[in-house]
Amino acid sequence: MAKENDMLLGIEMPYSLEAEQSVLGAVLVEPGCLAELVERLRSESFYRPQHRALFSEMVRMFTAGEPVDFITVLEAAKEAEKYGRVNIAFDSADTGHDRIPRQNELKLSDEAKYFYYCANNTVYGTEWQYVPETKAPLVCDMSSD
Repeated sequence: MAKENDMLLGIEMPYSLEAEQSVLGAVLVEPGCLAELVERLRSESFYRPQHRALFSEMVRMFTAGEPVDFITVLEAAKEAEKYGRVNIAFDSADTGHDRIPRQNELKLSDEAKYFYYCANNTVYGTEWQYVPETKAPLVCDMSSD
């Protein structure tokens, strides 16, 4: 029997927990494979919310030039959990982080305590040309500006 959080609109959705775990495990063993994975997968490709969050964090770390390994990913996950549920408002990993979202593409949460974004992604050459409109306070990483 499916658990409540494994259901969408009361229908059990097909997914492979083992496949999701294998992908995440492969990244931990060989972080370089993320370069190819981001061309084929995005966080929404994962059914489990925990797997979506882990994959998004791995991609964020990889694109920021940070090491992606068991210890750094575990620490990032623990750090995020200290502050509450994490909502990914936009993820352009499926297109190689080649663009900034339009305001109407942001999946904002009414419960958000803050909205974090990086103004200038020097790895992929993208830069926000506007300040996102949110109900929550903005936190902007401008270290590369």
